[in-house]
Amino acid sequence: MRKAKGLSHYIYPKRGVIIYMEILKLVSPSYPISNTYRPINLVQDPITKVWLVKEAFEQFYKMNNVLQKEGLSSLCISSGYRSYMYQQSLCAKKEKLGFNNIAKEGCSEHQLGIAMDLMTTPVINDTRNNDLSVTNLNNRSLQVFDLTFHKQWLDINSADFGFILRYPFDKSYITGVPYKAYHYRYVGVSHAKKIVKNGLCLEEYIEMHTSMRYF
Repeated sequence: MRKAKGLSHYIYPKRGVIIYMEILKLVSPSYPISNTYRPINLVQDPITKVWLVKEAFEQFYKMNNVLQKEGLSSLCISSGYRSYMYQQSLCAKKEKLGFNNIAKEGCSEHQLGIAMDLMTTPVINDTRNNDLSVTNLNNRSLQVFDLTFHKQWLDINSADFGFILRYPFDKSYITGVPYKAYHYRYVGVSHAKKIVKNGLCLEEYIEMHTSMRYF
């Protein structure tokens, strides 16, 4: 398998087919995704039972191992791939609980299988002890992540593994989404380093990338 230069897909020469993993695809209310879209090569985290595209999953665990070697506790994925129908069901449940800040079905990049919400192990354990679904955590619980050493470490190192903070505090006027300290998106190492180095959000980077200012 080889990656086609400058593109977000992979080519299998022996099979003569192209398999897409759309690492730069925008998904939002302005760029909705089809209800039939499902990423290929999904794998399940044996610990949290969360699904991610294999490459993003492998890079997360590589990153998590390095983080732990530097003395921090393990990160956990609280949410990864969500199907269109699952997102629809989740929205309905959240709305009944009074939350109105969750993306509608077709408008969540979790459907791409390369976006994930991160938490530290103590918060995950507290959630399980209180018999609550990880996917039903409210934003107050998740925002605690912003105050951790893990978040500081990710600010410096996540791009080395291909991840970006998808919704930065100072870019909400562009993304249309409030700051989410816990929400990371896999875009590949090359793209991630350019995004972080230049202080861009994904929307800004895609505009530059498509205009051929980045290769």
